[in-house]
Formats: sequence, C-alpha cells, structure tokens
Amino acid sequence: MNVHWRAGLELLVVICGLCVGGVYSLVTIHHKVFDENWAFVEKFCFLNKGAYANVDFYSISAGTAINFYADMEYSWPKVYNTRDQTSCAYKIHSASRSYTQDDMPFQVHIYGGRDRWWFVAASNCDGDEIDIHYNFTFINPSVSGDQFSADEIGLLQEVLLFLSLFWALAIGLAISLVILIKNKLQYAITDRLLAVVAVEAVALIFWSVHVCIFSNNGIGYPELVSTFNFFDIVSELIFLLLILYLGKGYKISSRKLTHHRLLLLLWFPFIWAYLALYFYQLYGVDPATTLYIYESIPGYIIIALRILMMFVFLFIVSRTFIIETRVENRRFYIVFAATYALWFISLPIIVLAMHFVPAWRRQKVVVPVQLGVKFFSYLILALMFRPLKSNKFVQKMDPQISFDNALQVFPATAPAAERKEEVNL
Repeated sequence: MNVHWRAGLELLVVICGLCVGGVYSLVTIHHKVFDENWAFVEKFCFLNKGAYANVDFYSISAGTAINFYADMEYSWPKVYNTRDQTSCAYKIHSASRSYTQDDMPFQVHIYGGRDRWWFVAASNCDGDEIDIHYNFTFINPSVSGDQFSADEIGLLQEVLLFLSLFWALAIGLAISLVILIKNKLQYAITDRLLAVVAVEAVALIFWSVHVCIFSNNGIGYPELVSTFNFFDIVSELIFLLLILYLGKGYKISSRKLTHHRLLLLLWFPFIWAYLALYFYQLYGVDPATTLYIYESIPGYIIIALRILMMFVFLFIVSRTFIIETRVENRRFYIVFAATYALWFISLPIIVLAMHFVPAWRRQKVVVPVQLGVKFFSYLILALMFRPLKSNKFVQKMDPQISFDNALQVFPATAPAAERKEEVNL
C-alpha cells in the first residue's frame, strides 16, 4: 500500500478510536455571575420523545430560580427580545417550567409535537445579582449518541465522512504533484490547490477530534472548534485568491501574473471580513439568538462581498477570454467561469435557503451542504489540472503564445491587429 494512503488510514483509525463508547449526555459545568436579575444560561435542542435534563448545582445565590423556555414565538423569542422592557416577574410567568432552590437537584422530562430548542435562564427577582455554579446534563436518546443536540444528530458521521474525503483528495493531489514534477509538467496550480486542500484537511482533524471526544464525555474540546474555524477560513481565502489568479489567465494564457497588486486589493476585504466573523464567533455572538453564524453583521458583509466578487470575477474572466485566441483555452474559461461563479454565489444561496429550514434541523443540513460545496469546488479544479500529458493545462507554456503583456485585468478593447502587436514574442 502506498505510504501516503497508509498514513491517511492510520490517522482515520486513531480519530475513530476516540469515538468509541463513553457517556451519553451533553454535560455543561460552568460558574457564571450576572449583575442582573434575569439572564440566559444554556440552550439545547431536544428530541420530541424521551429527552430529559438533569440539573444540579454546586452553589447558587439565594432566591435564584431556573426557568425553561420553549422556542415557540410566545415563549423564548418574545421574552428575550423584550427583556429590557419587561419585569422579572413577567419573564418567570412566561416560562414553560420554573424551579426554585427547594426543587434542586431536579430532572426535567421533555415532550412535544416536534424536536424543539429549549432555553434555560436564571432569575432572582429579589436581588440584582445571580451567582450560580451548575452542572446541567442534557440527554437525547438516539442511535447517534445521546449527548448530541437534536440538530446535531448525525454530525459525527458527517464530519468523519468529509475528513476522509478531504484527506483522500489531499493525498491524490500530492501524488499528482509528484507525477507533474517527475514528468516536467506545469505544477504551479496543483501545488497551490494542494495547500488549500491540506489546510482544510488539517482543519477537519481538529473538528473531528472535538466531535469524537464530545461523543465520549459530552464535553469535548470547544477550543478545537475555534481552531477548525480559523484553518477553514485560511483555506477559503487561499482558494479565493487562486480562483482570481486563474481568472486572470495565470498559467493558462500567461506565464506571469500581471496586476498582482490589484488582485490582492480585491482580496484584502475578504481577509478583514472573515477575521471579523471569526472573532465575532469567539467573543461577540449571542448564543441565545444566533443559531447560524452567517446570521450576523460580519456574515452579511461576507455574503455581500461574495456577490460583488462574483461579478468582478466574471468581468476578469471575460477580459481574459477576449484576449485568448486558442479554442481549447476559450472552452476552459467558459467552464471555469460558469463553475466558479456558482461557487461565489453558493454561500448567499445556502444562507438564504437556511431561513426556510427549521431551526431544529438547520445544523444537520448546513454542515454537509457547506462542506459538500467546498469539496466539489476543490475536486473540480483538481480534475481540470489532472496530471496527464494529454492535458494541455499542465503543459509547459510556449513563450511565443503567452500573452504576458497583453493580458490585463481591465484592458481597453482593441482591434485584433493591435492586440497581435502587444504580444511579447
């Protein structure tokens, strides 16, 4: 067996080994202090049958009650969105269930007509501070692991599937790179794409480890999710720049990349937007309301940038197409433009579609869709530059047919005779 494939399989076996056996509950242990008389504490998406929560406290301030709210419009959304305008007594009265210190510890059994998000809030109407050190255990009986929220059931299998797919693609690209170098073919695109896929594959290792450990102890390592998000952003940004380079004709119509600074200028807003989204997810997100990270100001900025960049991308490719004279290259640009215009618009379409997916199903839908779009966008580019001698896009370019000087991002439209004079022979 090839050493690359053996290493990949060994890694997968190690990660899968973390997923065997364990505790069947989401366990949350925290010490929180609020300088208000009512505050959000935790949330969990329960199945409609057989789900329950165990609630215990190591310490709790006098007069504090624990309140459970369902995701129905008249319950949690109404109470939380008007929390600054309503009294503490009103919030407690609006709760589906309330428990005082005399009831603790206690167990809450959840039933309903469908899977449902439940939100837990602490209240102390007799004071202006809440101090609780608690241990909540949320349980969803399911074949996928009782510790997973209803919207996450199947997440373990999804993450492991895409971990395998991305590592298989990374290994395949590594083999392709070796073949290209050995046969003295052009490999500038393949090595950059390999970097993109390798970063995403490493990112999925962090997420997989967290999910597998979480499936054992109900806690996992949330820090690994943040690490995954960072590497996932890095992979996305590198791929975006690579797409712009190819749209400019790099290594297809031109040996050199012209207007490099202008492309970077187009790229930099995405860096700032994705960094804003990353830090917002770490420090600014309100877990009481946000179920999908792109439903936020940084998320909407990224969506707007993706739509705008799609039109810029199509414009760049169209200018490259006008200058290009070879039929096979023109066909490449048509397929390339159509495919990756869809990639640019895919995120806005996904975010829009998620508004029509019930909140208690959103996570299990959005994860495979987003990772699936990312995987196939990488795979298609890998196939375009497959390491075959018959593939003209991995051949060494002839300097006499390279439009290094004529190929500009925003060239003035010129007659064919004038464009011939601009070619650097």
